[in-house]
Amino acid sequence: MPDISRFALGLRARLAGAVRQHPVLSIALALKLTTAVALGAVWQTKIRHSGDLNDYRDLLVNDPGGPSGATVKVTSLGTTMMLVDDGTTQILIDAFITPAGLLDAALGRPVSTDPDAVDTALDKVGADRVRAIFISHSHHDHALDVAYIANRTGATVHGSPSTLNIARGGNVPEDRLALLDPEKSVTVGSFTVRTIASKHSPNPMGGEGATIDKPLLQPAPISAYKEGGTYDFLVAAPETSMLFKGSANWIPGALAGVHADALFLGIGGLGRAEQSFSKDFLDATIGTVQPAIVIPTHWNDFFCPIHEGLPLQRKLVDNTPAAFDTVLARTKADGVGIGLLEAFASITIH
Repeated sequence: MPDISRFALGLRARLAGAVRQHPVLSIALALKLTTAVALGAVWQTKIRHSGDLNDYRDLLVNDPGGPSGATVKVTSLGTTMMLVDDGTTQILIDAFITPAGLLDAALGRPVSTDPDAVDTALDKVGADRVRAIFISHSHHDHALDVAYIANRTGATVHGSPSTLNIARGGNVPEDRLALLDPEKSVTVGSFTVRTIASKHSPNPMGGEGATIDKPLLQPAPISAYKEGGTYDFLVAAPETSMLFKGSANWIPGALAGVHADALFLGIGGLGRAEQSFSKDFLDATIGTVQPAIVIPTHWNDFFCPIHEGLPLQRKLVDNTPAAFDTVLARTKADGVGIGLLEAFASITIH
């Protein structure tokens, strides 16, 4: 390994000599050095990932076998997208596989579903019996690929008016569009799905309650994917139940009387939340639902392709280790199990 300190000193001496011989270079050089330092600071404080998943490897779970008897297998496709499978029927929670790059988001560049990426991911997890797709809200990281997946699988899309306009933009037939209704449960095979009104985590992109009011055609910038209302889904099978909560917020009392064996808990933004907010959120979710196990979701950097693994969220978005530690402390205090799912990993719910 070279002596970095000697190299740096030599470089500094050569730069100083160049400036003495050519004073006009000093301004340009100073600007370049200032820019380099500024970019380095932005990387360290904003753009780099907030932590390392290896620090939480002991929490990772994966049950690669199929469901059997009274069990249900749930497989992660990153962020909050989950394939729920009882061995006969499959449903999807959310529909986001195509990575919209960080630079695309920053520059407002239009993005589209990547059919190859979606096909590869769905084939890898055996998503060949999908009958319904339930979308928790209409931001791109929950709904970007809903039209393509619905057309590929023939599944019915269950969502808000905004979600249905995303599906219409991708030419999903009207007879396979179903408006979410918290007053009515939906039966899909042996599953019963109840919709529960909820709230997006604070300060959502585009504003809380912003809607998509006409069919959304791709390509479109991610800013076009408005929230459109946020919902939780209680999925009951004959012998078990799961609550899928995509966002770290709640409506007081909405989960009263709700029990689930497994809680898939969106924690995006929790790492930067005030301690009082985090406590109240976990009281309203873990404390109320009293699951046997909690599976945190929405913790990965969704600007990265899922086939490369799930890195923790970037610092400019969240402090994921802080969110993990907050949930870990609560599950330990309550005697509740906890597990993390990497991309394409599964958990069997009994």
